[in-house]
Amino acid sequence: MESTLAATSTNTLGPYDTLIYEGVQLRVNEQFDAAIAKFTEAIQIDPNNPQGYIQRGVTYSNVGKQDEAITDFNFAINYDPTSAEAYNARGAAWAQKDQYTQAIKDHTKAIELDPALVKGYTNRAIAYILQGKLTEALADFSKAVEMAPDDPEVYFNRGQAYMAANEISPDESYPDLCIADFNQVIAYDPKNPEAFFNRGTCYSVKADLVRAYNDYSQAIALDDAQPNFYLYRAILYPDMGTQEQALSDANKVLELTQDQDIKTAAEGLLKDIPAKPTPTPGPTPTAKGG
Repeated sequence: MESTLAATSTNTLGPYDTLIYEGVQLRVNEQFDAAIAKFTEAIQIDPNNPQGYIQRGVTYSNVGKQDEAITDFNFAINYDPTSAEAYNARGAAWAQKDQYTQAIKDHTKAIELDPALVKGYTNRAIAYILQGKLTEALADFSKAVEMAPDDPEVYFNRGQAYMAANEISPDESYPDLCIADFNQVIAYDPKNPEAFFNRGTCYSVKADLVRAYNDYSQAIALDDAQPNFYLYRAILYPDMGTQEQALSDANKVLELTQDQDIKTAAEGLLKDIPAKPTPTPGPTPTAKGG
């Protein structure tokens, strides 16, 4: 959770809060080392305040240092055992280490401490999905939607969960539920390319290829640097799109990514899509005398 604390004309922050605020701004700007230094300085000023540990832990987690993050969250919980924020953040770090049981335990504790913590439900749902517990995950995502019906992120998360659920345990209702959630995301955020891409995939599962093609094309129009957008549109050929475009899309994937799995998929498409025929030269015209 990002701090919104800032100095105003009627509010002057103390040294500790100033460092926390500056550190959060640095993290938002992805200046992670500088942010960690700010939070460390804040901890040195007040080593008993959990906020410095929480914010430094979140930043460590952002850069993949989950062990350091968990250590900081442990300190925060030690100084404030009622901090739902600390438990929730530690749970997310455990999930990054594939320790899903421990992650679920921490998110559950966070929810017990703060039943209104939407992130507690969404993070626990993600851990449930990674553990293969789809029923529990969908229940948590639906709870998050119930609590924050105007937040497009909760619909986005649940829509992805329906996609994952359908891959693991196909159900004809899941694609429709997925589409409904991404409709909500797009209604709130009509320039979200990932929402169009994901909705397109749901349409593809339903074999509604026209809508799938249109959504992939809209995703590309909004963000033309994502290789998956081109790959999924190329996959629709020959049912949708032209041969020329399918070849162009597959080659665009190779241009945009170094991910070997994605490249292999695109190379497979290039082998399967027949190359554009080379025109056969006609007879050479001869000059007519006159």
